[in-house]
Amino acid sequence: MVISIRYTQEMPLMVYGMKNDSFTISRVKFNSNYLFEEIHWDANTDFGTVKPIKEIEKSPFTTLKEDGILEYLNGFEKRE
Repeated sequence: MVISIRYTQEMPLMVYGMKNDSFTISRVKFNSNYLFEEIHWDANTDFGTVKPIKEIEKSPFTTLKEDGILEYLNGFEKRE
């Protein structure tokens, strides 16, 4: 997995999962913060919604099922 950035307010940081060819993001909707999966544009041009522009760093996670991913994504903006 890698960390990639997309220059929008909604998705400043994403965790990439090679297995699904998708990105996990932190999403806030109706005052609820949760993990959401976005499909890579190159994997499916009909339904793909994300195209990364820049790798930031290697992810500290080995799977997308680990605890702490939401906190990691939410805390990244504070580190920049």
